[in-house]
Amino acid sequence: MKKIVTLALCLGTLVSAGAQKTAVDAAKKLAGKTDQLTEARNLINGAMQDASTANDPQTYFIAGKIEFDAFNKANTLKQTKSDYQANEDEMGDQLLNGYKFFLKALELDQLPNEKGQVKPKVTSNINSTLESRVGDYWNSGAYFYNNKNYPKAYEAFYDCGDIASRVKTNMNDSTVAMAFKNAGLMAYSANELNKAADAFKRARLTNAADAETFTYEIASWQAATQKDSSIADTAKQAIREVAEQGVKVFGTQPLFFLNNIVSYMVDNNQYPEAIACVKEYIEKDPENGNLYGLLAFVDERAGNSAEAEANYRKVIANENADFDNLKNAAIFLYKDGTEKLNKVEGNSADARAAKAEILANYFTPASQSAEKARKLNPNDSRLASIIENIDYAITTYF
Repeated sequence: MKKIVTLALCLGTLVSAGAQKTAVDAAKKLAGKTDQLTEARNLINGAMQDASTANDPQTYFIAGKIEFDAFNKANTLKQTKSDYQANEDEMGDQLLNGYKFFLKALELDQLPNEKGQVKPKVTSNINSTLESRVGDYWNSGAYFYNNKNYPKAYEAFYDCGDIASRVKTNMNDSTVAMAFKNAGLMAYSANELNKAADAFKRARLTNAADAETFTYEIASWQAATQKDSSIADTAKQAIREVAEQGVKVFGTQPLFFLNNIVSYMVDNNQYPEAIACVKEYIEKDPENGNLYGLLAFVDERAGNSAEAEANYRKVIANENADFDNLKNAAIFLYKDGTEKLNKVEGNSADARAAKAEILANYFTPASQSAEKARKLNPNDSRLASIIENIDYAITTYF
């Protein structure tokens, strides 16, 4: 009796497997027939959920083919018939879904058979289809972007770059990197910050000549940390890696990348390492006033007030110092001068001499630094408040 039951179960399994393979074949025949698209999808979805065909690359190849054939037919009508009203949203979805199915088919197609051999059956056909359609993903991304559907725009641009990284296309590295960069911008707009960071990373690794890509990747990690503090350590490490490559590629122009490396060290209390790092670049570029500002920042955080003061004075003396460093120098000297002024008592000759020295060495250079900063950014409210405080102190106490 048990043998009969076992035989019956085996026969049932065989019938099921045969039925699903028949369904795959039937779906294949319906591919490209727009009026039977729903039926084709239903057939192949059933095959994907059945154990007998769920791990067959042919199943997912046909699933992808159904989507690409539907896209091809609509695209042909769009190009050949002026009165044809193409449904761009549906066409975009067909591209996105088709690629998902193809990726699964490619994964299964690389698995070894029972003899341990890898004999791809559908990879060549998939690559051929993707080669011919990679540009359509870019166009679809642009369409979704123009309609403010940022999640799908991200997906389309990312797929464009991913496909171009897998198969032979006419896209050069800078164009592929731009696809990933666009994907990152779309993900950022959709507040999908981890996806944005990943897309910018792929853009950076594809084409390291675009400094913006480095900057956007760092910005994505910084924003992601604000959204989810649990990833802070991961984000810091990722930012450091990007910044280190940025310094190797672009040097200290812009200083943004070195700033991030040094900030990482400071946040981890690695003050000697941070100081040594900045000094190394000062030796290479001693006329760069902003490097002295960065060194002063580290000295401040490390509690080295005398060293910070000396470096901020070098910032003020430099003709190429930027707004932030000039503002920071003004703030430091103003605060330091105020502390020294508060220690002077009375109006004796010695007190007046001490005040005159404080005015000359702290408040006057603080004012000069603040005015230089104002020329670079006249609308900064924080700077305006600093200038007001400095002017009041000079007028009132000296």
